[in-house]
Amino acid sequence: MSPVEHLVQLVLKHGERMDSRQGELWFRGHACSDWALLPKVFRAEVRLGRSADYESDMCWRFKLAAPPRHANCPSVGDHGSWLSLMQHYGLPTRLLDWTGSLLTAMYFAVEDCSHDDKDGAIWLLSPGKLNESMSGQAGRVRMMHDTDVDKLLGDAFNYKNNSEVVYPVLPTECDARMMMQLSRFTLHGSASKLCERPDAGDFVAQIIIPHEMKAGLRELATMLGARASVLFPDLGALARELAVSMNPIAPLDRAAATKPTKAAIAAVPSENGVVRDAGGG
Repeated sequence: MSPVEHLVQLVLKHGERMDSRQGELWFRGHACSDWALLPKVFRAEVRLGRSADYESDMCWRFKLAAPPRHANCPSVGDHGSWLSLMQHYGLPTRLLDWTGSLLTAMYFAVEDCSHDDKDGAIWLLSPGKLNESMSGQAGRVRMMHDTDVDKLLGDAFNYKNNSEVVYPVLPTECDARMMMQLSRFTLHGSASKLCERPDAGDFVAQIIIPHEMKAGLRELATMLGARASVLFPDLGALARELAVSMNPIAPLDRAAATKPTKAAIAAVPSENGVVRDAGGG
């Protein structure tokens, strides 16, 4: 069995175990398997030395400065679209990125070669099960305009960050990146890690990608169409991709990259049957 077939089998197994609504699963790729499921704005290294108000201050400054730099800014009161836009341009927010595409998650788990010495991971989420855990509404995925969701979104602009609720939400696709990445979000109200909740095993699972497999999976993802110029459809991403791919000094060894060693094939992907007490990253 190939590594990819093994990966798909594990995904199907966890999907069945979590009884996800109509087979719906979301995915998130981590370059390091010990990174936690925590939005960037709540991570210790981001919060270090900052005041408690920094989240809302950043959001307001972004809103004030964005219009001359972005042609289609959301309306002033559209909290969901604003946070979605901020998230996809790198501002630390209370949103955690997920995708509806296993291939996209695999790309993000292996694309950064600076972490090739560490095992990566793909996280799986059943949004229906998470929503059932949070609100008792089985099978439903929340929308940005839902009243309780909009309130939690608004808290990001109103200096509030003490809610223990986490909602799975479908984004307003206000940027081409969201469309190409099949973007999904979990919306968090505090620094509590999703993977450390007492019932986390009901709605999340983790699959480990051993570090030996990263180079081969990275090249495979590229051949399957998961590449920076597609997932980030702008001229900057295109230019960076061309500069790397057409570099004659370090040509890609496609044969080696797509034929992992026997030891690597035996190791990937291994399964973490219990939700980990992961560290921040």
